[in-house]
Amino acid sequence: MSKILAKDNTKTGWQVEFENLAANYADLHIGFTEGAPVVEFKNLKFGYTLTRGDTTVQTNSFPPPRTRYVRTDQEYLVVERLKVDPETEYTLSLWAENAGERFETETTFTTPRPPQPYASWTWDGAQWNAPVARPEDGENYVWNEENQTWQPLEEIG
Repeated sequence: MSKILAKDNTKTGWQVEFENLAANYADLHIGFTEGAPVVEFKNLKFGYTLTRGDTTVQTNSFPPPRTRYVRTDQEYLVVERLKVDPETEYTLSLWAENAGERFETETTFTTPRPPQPYASWTWDGAQWNAPVARPEDGENYVWNEENQTWQPLEEIG
């Protein structure tokens, strides 16, 4: 599971870790640690912005309207799915305000390339491509690496 784990200690600031970062998505987990196992909040607000260059890809802030965070015993308060592209550099900006104190951090990361499906396939900068184009006749095919051909699915078995 592709994860970005972001924890804010409301006294010392953010800690961000990456686990098994994938080429197409990452689940951003946002939590708070000061006072754990039960963390008390005083007018907590927080959010994130994911950018690629100068372009905002995704952003959100919390709490939702008419909601207030008072305390939690959960490790993470929210989990958001971030949609990313392979081999792309992103900047993740995080902020939190609690009891009048504000903590911000920014971290840059590059998503990996997906694993090469077959030795003969080549990367075009966005995806892996077979050396022979897949037939476009509406049938289902499977790549046969040994023969370097697309084989109809019903022939497999």
